[in-house]
Amino acid sequence: MSSLEACMCSLQTRLHQVENARSREMKAHGELVQKFECDLETRRASEAELRLTVAKLRADKCRLEAELSAAHTKARNLLEQLGAQSLEIAKRESTFKAFREESDRQLQVAHDKCAYLIEEKQQLSLQLSDARTCFENAKHENELLFAKSGEQSLREKTQTAEIEKLSTQLVIKQQEIEAGAVRTQLALNDFTRSREQQDLMQGRIQTLERDVNHALVTRNRAIHWRRKRQEMWDNRFVLHGAFLVWMSTFVQARQQFVAKVERRNNDTRARLQDIKKEAMTCFSQAREACCRIRQACANERKQILFLRDEIIKSELPKLLALLESHQRNVNSQQERLELQLKSQRECAEQERERYDMLLQDAEQRTEMLIAAHQSQLTRHKQQQRSIFQAFATKRRREFHRRVFSAWKELYLRSVVGQATHTAMVFQTQPSQLSTLELLSPMERRESQSWAMPASIRPISRTVQRLQLEKQNFDDCLQSPMSEPTTPVDAMWRKWRRVNGRAAGRGLKYRSFLNSPSKSYKIG
Repeated sequence: MSSLEACMCSLQTRLHQVENARSREMKAHGELVQKFECDLETRRASEAELRLTVAKLRADKCRLEAELSAAHTKARNLLEQLGAQSLEIAKRESTFKAFREESDRQLQVAHDKCAYLIEEKQQLSLQLSDARTCFENAKHENELLFAKSGEQSLREKTQTAEIEKLSTQLVIKQQEIEAGAVRTQLALNDFTRSREQQDLMQGRIQTLERDVNHALVTRNRAIHWRRKRQEMWDNRFVLHGAFLVWMSTFVQARQQFVAKVERRNNDTRARLQDIKKEAMTCFSQAREACCRIRQACANERKQILFLRDEIIKSELPKLLALLESHQRNVNSQQERLELQLKSQRECAEQERERYDMLLQDAEQRTEMLIAAHQSQLTRHKQQQRSIFQAFATKRRREFHRRVFSAWKELYLRSVVGQATHTAMVFQTQPSQLSTLELLSPMERRESQSWAMPASIRPISRTVQRLQLEKQNFDDCLQSPMSEPTTPVDAMWRKWRRVNGRAAGRGLKYRSFLNSPSKSYKIG
């Protein structure tokens, strides 16, 4: 019994040593877990702050985007206004150019007219000088023949009466000229109508000639065909009576056809002769009408030339007065056009200066907007970069937290697996059960608590605790994802490889009451 008690005491001491080591490990593990939890809380607080900063940055981003969109709309509106102004200015310039071209053209026409009028004025001045010389001669003669003024006054009165008569005759002649023009127009219409009728008659004659030619061709073909048929029937051997009947009928039909064709040809010839006669009569009538029209036109032309000469002689002074008045009007219009062109040029220069000022202002505004937009873009990129960095740190911390939680879970599983394995080992030893049956109830209760895990097993007061040396946790601090492990493998790795020893070196077997028992050497 003494050896059994000594064995039980040594076994209890070893178990208490293991329990003390496990309690220290759990305490260190608890401190480490608390430390990691504090770090996790601080990281969570920092993540919440980062979330707040991200929300603020998002709000700033939305605000900046709204400001940017407003600036874009303003710039777009300004560009649209500038485009409308440029279009309006282009329209004004185009209208001004068109008006200027029109005014230049009118001015050129006026210049041409002025040059023509000046030439005519020069000619008229020459004629006027000639008339003045004649007038001076006439005046001299008038001075010489002053006595005959009464007769001349009477002659003048008679001349005025004659001029009135000539004016009435001129009106009548104009009416006659208009009537002659109407008559010539009617004659021309009749001539064109006769030409059209002639063309129609020629077309009819051509169609009749074609019909006659076609009838002749068909007649010749029929005669040739009958001749060939006659030869064919002569060559064949047919009955004489049927052949004679056929020949008589054929001859009668041919005679009838020939008579019919001759009658038709005679009719067509007669009609052609009638048409030719009608065409010749129409041609002669048209020729006579044209001769009459030409003679009437020549007579009217002579009358018109005579009237023209009379009008030139009588209306020349009036034309000179009209030309002088027209020259004065042209000069006044030219001065007015020059004044209008000058005022329009000044207005166009003012509009161009205003457009240049507006364009410079718009360019400055666009440059300012572009600079503000670029600065906002740079700030936005910096904010995005900071947000991306915050999200990257958040993901990194989340990854470390997950790695730590996985390591923590594996470590706890390994510790719980060690405890359960130890309890299973003590429960499966029959020699220990037989030894427990020999103990007292108090000792049996204490020995039954050995099979419990170290976290819930009571510590005996009779056995003094032994302090073990500090163990290395390098294997525990390694990454849990490096090797696939189970709780039992982790237990054997931790308790059999202490301080870098090989597996199985700390395990020794010895005989105790003819039954094998295990003892763990930890040092």
